[in-house]
Amino acid sequence: MLRGAGATSFIGRWAATADSCAQVGDQAALEITTTDLHGRGLRCALQTINERGQGYDALLNCETTAGPTERHARFEATDDTLRLIWLDQPNEQPMRLIRCSTLAR
Repeated sequence: MLRGAGATSFIGRWAATADSCAQVGDQAALEITTTDLHGRGLRCALQTINERGQGYDALLNCETTAGPTERHARFEATDDTLRLIWLDQPNEQPMRLIRCSTLAR
């Protein structure tokens, strides 16, 4: 899939808890668009998105304190939940997030 043409299922604002959704700032929630992912200390551009089974695998170019790095992620979303798996860090637990509604912003 081309950059900017990602699936709408994982597009949105996500956090670990409803309280985190209500917090202002870049550390509480994760914002995912068709072109980037940012928040919770991350700032990444989505380079490619490929549908695989019940989710999407993405290649991201991220800015970190150590400099630019390439990350591989998997998004598995339902209407209300997102499971974010870092494919390049198999020992890391998947992030389980809930969708932040516009009322929680």
